[in-house]
Amino acid sequence: MISVQRGTPPQRFSVQIVLILSLIGLVAPSLIADGPIQVEIATIGHIYPESMSCLPYVAPPQDLAKAYVNRRYQGIFNFTITYIFDRTIPSCAALADHAVHLITRWFYGHKDNNTVLALIFAGCSGPEVVYMNQIAAAQNVLMITHNNDHEVIRNKALSPTFVSLAHYISSDYKQFYKRIAEVYNWTSVYVVIDDTSVWVYTLTAWAAIEGIESLPNRVVTVKHILRNASAEIAPILDDFRTISRVMLFCGRAERLRTVLIQASELNMTNGEFVGPVMHGKIKQNGQN
Repeated sequence: MISVQRGTPPQRFSVQIVLILSLIGLVAPSLIADGPIQVEIATIGHIYPESMSCLPYVAPPQDLAKAYVNRRYQGIFNFTITYIFDRTIPSCAALADHAVHLITRWFYGHKDNNTVLALIFAGCSGPEVVYMNQIAAAQNVLMITHNNDHEVIRNKALSPTFVSLAHYISSDYKQFYKRIAEVYNWTSVYVVIDDTSVWVYTLTAWAAIEGIESLPNRVVTVKHILRNASAEIAPILDDFRTISRVMLFCGRAERLRTVLIQASELNMTNGEFVGPVMHGKIKQNGQN
């Protein structure tokens, strides 16, 4: 096990730690006698900073982690990372439509059978993960993500090479919001989804919607923020105050801040309305 020095962010190395331990069971013992085990990691993503899931954000920590484990396990493993992207793909949502082509082009381009291949989804981990799992399972390729909420992914018969680092699954959120709506007798819930944010907020929102709607006599209204424009928020607040007192906001922190400011201007922060939220930390630059 890797011992992380004081002051070093442990999450930076968590994916690589699991990968190393998993590889011990995947590689043939004869390879170890021939020198360091060559491991190539492929990470698929996009390069435009529309969210924290893009490669410019997730690639540098992976590069640092690769350098660390190569030093730590020198002579045993030699890790390389290939970042797979297409300049015409602008977002995680668009990536899902092209993921299979990008990954298969990388996979079938390898000629060295002695290299252990692995897929790591450190950024985008939406629908494309399910598609990639088909390739990983068929070709016995290790696949690691921070998401495991899809029923196919959680089925080990269908996903034999899958490892997840997730803290949660969507069913946890489903049960949580179902229970809290039941306890506080929320009969009408207004859900706002920030589509400009990372995919996890959308997944959480629909899990919450499914949980609340499973209760009898519940009405759920869903609205989407489609662009980075504060002008969208005022009509949403006007609509919300006429049909519900409970708003579930799923989106980035800077958008939540705008919602709260406009709600205050409309005198909607006087205790009459409830607003459970899911968001990241609000940083000085206004991004989460």
